[in-house]
Parts: sequence; structure tokens; C-alpha cells
Amino acid sequence: MPDLALLQPLSRMLKIDVNDLLNGAIISDNTYRKKCGENLISFAELNYLKSFRYGYIGFYPLAILLLIYCLVKHIESAGILSLIVVYSTVVYYFRYRTSRDVMSLVIVICGMIGTVGSLIGFFVNTW
Repeated sequence: MPDLALLQPLSRMLKIDVNDLLNGAIISDNTYRKKCGENLISFAELNYLKSFRYGYIGFYPLAILLLIYCLVKHIESAGILSLIVVYSTVVYYFRYRTSRDVMSLVIVICGMIGTVGSLIGFFVNTW
């Protein structure tokens, strides 16, 4: 996705609408309203996915530090590992819902399996 600040100057330079630029083709007046709605939804979903990136900044360093602490102190770490895996799985699930790419789907399925495995390991070792 290009820098959003460049979309308006680029569309003026090319003498096309921003919506045409986002679609990659000049659209007719009949489909203009529909395409505007689709582009708006795409940008809203992209913005939603970007909000997960800020969660990475706080969550992953703390989770990794806790995981290292548990490993050094020989404390059960499967619970923290399952939190890391479930967070990643949720992020990739929303990414899959937006982009429908196969790799995100594979990561989601593997993440679900990893989450269940980590939770089972946690409950077995702490019961």
C-alpha cells in the first residue's frame, strides 16, 4: 500500500480520481459508489490490522521476558507460551479475513494447534 499522503498529489498529476488510483483502473459512474464503499472498508480493515502492530510492541517483549524468566527459574512456561501463540493466531486470523491469502490460513491453523497443545501441556504439568 503506498503512502496515503502521496495519493492525492499522484491522482492530481495523473488527472484521475483517488478511487480510480486505488482500484488500479478508471471506473464507470455506475460502479463508482460500490467501489468507494469497498475501498473504505478495505482501509478500515487495514487500519484495524495496524492497531495490532502496536500490541506487538508491548506484548511480545514482556511475554518473551516472562518466558525466559520461567525457563531460568525452572517454572512452568507453557501458559505463557500459549498466550504468545494465541495472540499471534488472532492477529493472523484477522489478516486472513482481510487478505484471504493461503499462508495466513496455514499460520492460523498451526497457531490453533499450537495453542491447544500449549494449554494441554500447561494443565498437565500444573494439575
